Amino acid sequence: MFYINFRKSLLAALILMSVSTAQPSIYSIFDKVGCATDWFLTKGDLSEHNQKLFEEMAAKLGIQDRNIKAKNSGLFLRLMAGYQNALAMQHLNRTYFNDTVLNEMSDDAKRFLMAHELVHHRQNHVFKRGLAIMLLKCATIASTIALAGQNNFNARYLSNGINLRIARLSLWKLIEAQIMQGQETEADTKAITIACADPEFGVEALDSLYHPNATDWPLYAKVLLLFQKATIWLYDWPILKQHAPHLVSYKERVAYVRSLKKNKNQINS
Repeated sequence: MFYINFRKSLLAALILMSVSTAQPSIYSIFDKVGCATDWFLTKGDLSEHNQKLFEEMAAKLGIQDRNIKAKNSGLFLRLMAGYQNALAMQHLNRTYFNDTVLNEMSDDAKRFLMAHELVHHRQNHVFKRGLAIMLLKCATIASTIALAGQNNFNARYLSNGINLRIARLSLWKLIEAQIMQGQETEADTKAITIACADPEFGVEALDSLYHPNATDWPLYAKVLLLFQKATIWLYDWPILKQHAPHLVSYKERVAYVRSLKKNKNQINS
């Protein structure tokens, strides 16, 4: 309970700070918080080569003055977010990668992935998402109170949700998912249009995240990957698409990234 309250208080404080004009001094505060968590969130720095690529993309996005640290994700993050996933944590002034997975990519695929994560920093996605989640939680509480005593499908869908055992379905959860998906799309877009990452290598990076080669992965990572593969088809499920059209499947995301290449070619010509 203490940890949950502390996390909420910290998130609220960081969101309030993000509303004001962010100065380098604020990022230095975030960096100090990140340093205090490195002992259990990271396995050290990225390789020197990968670090140079990260700094290159930060410069292209114009955020090199924030001194964002690129770290090799530790066991805790790999268990919570997926072995191969990269994570942007703006409130810690860090981006976490799995250096082992990175080293299986080409340099241009790494550039796309790094630019994508850095866009989350540039656009303040973490804070915007945190603020949106807080507002949505308030909406959930208000609607639950207003619809108290009603037990029909619509009332439950518009309040605290319908328990599907593996998940809780509600209007507010779908809005939250839509916000998150919009941020992912924006990160893909700006990684290509601003950081000049190559869309085809963006497809390579996405493929390594959605369909990785897990031959040499530890057992726990292979188990997590099985769960991912067991649910990835849901994003193409017609019923889900009908009620949550904003959720993007792997095929749709690849098609979108490739469409950005066509748009770039048309602009250049």
